Amino acid sequence: MKRHEFRKDSIRSIIENPFYAGMIARYPRPKFDTEDNIEHPENIPSPNVDGKRREILALHPGQHEALITVAQWQAVNDLRHQKNNTPIATDNGKRIYMLSGIGRCWECYQASGHEYSLRGSTGGKGTAYYRCAYQHDSASKRTSSRKPRPTGLNLVPAEIDLALAKRHASLRADRLESQVNQLVSRLVIPQEWREAIMAYYLSDDGMGEFEREGYNLRQSLKRHRDLYLQGHISKRDYEQQARFITQRLDALKPSASPEAREILPLLDSFASTWRQLNNGEKRAMLGTLFAGLYFDRDGELRHILAHEPFGELLGLS
Repeated sequence: MKRHEFRKDSIRSIIENPFYAGMIARYPRPKFDTEDNIEHPENIPSPNVDGKRREILALHPGQHEALITVAQWQAVNDLRHQKNNTPIATDNGKRIYMLSGIGRCWECYQASGHEYSLRGSTGGKGTAYYRCAYQHDSASKRTSSRKPRPTGLNLVPAEIDLALAKRHASLRADRLESQVNQLVSRLVIPQEWREAIMAYYLSDDGMGEFEREGYNLRQSLKRHRDLYLQGHISKRDYEQQARFITQRLDALKPSASPEAREILPLLDSFASTWRQLNNGEKRAMLGTLFAGLYFDRDGELRHILAHEPFGELLGLS
């Protein structure tokens, strides 16, 4: 059997496939064609798909068990898209825009209720900007070979509303990102979350590992309590066993690990931690915190759609 080299290209389809994250993707399909040739079926042309065959138009939750979380799948693909089109071209990384996938256009949302994302771009002098996908797709210089495709939020408009297109402007990235930095810096991690965060720092299974390891101990504690209440053991024996079991449970907690306690300073000041993240890490974090951040044509943050319970933690509800 001939041996072949295993290259990065070999796993591209695996990385891009949302099925492993428990999701079912809808892809472009050929247009319905009623023409047939019963006598010579070999002459029937293969149906063509407009756009890219592997372009994901929509995602729906599947009924199968996920191997990874949707956030992990999205983070991996975000990281891959930071590079050029082929995974082997790793030396030419693209600029990372913090609000990609999270920033939304308030002008389009207010006018039609449609969701259009903000796309990052760099001006001639190296200044970073965000532009609405609707504005970008309606640009007069756009050639037929670069016509927009229905990707994610940004549906191809049946016809361009020129009045709406003129209500847009290129937005300086530093202005938008400064407002988001101020917003996120208000976040305070609740004390009751810290044990779980440390658990995920130690293991991808989080508190599940602690729960499994402590199950037999908790069952033993319950049995001793029942024996005491039924009068089969003395109060002294029960308290002695309860103290011993509780100590063992405490020793299993993530906070008992010196390695996990090293991240406590990061949780004490989320604002300081946020400043240390790069744009790719911030973008992944924003996807956890928010469903959308809406900016108007002046670059003002007009509407915030936060995932719960972060809206309450940020004082938005």
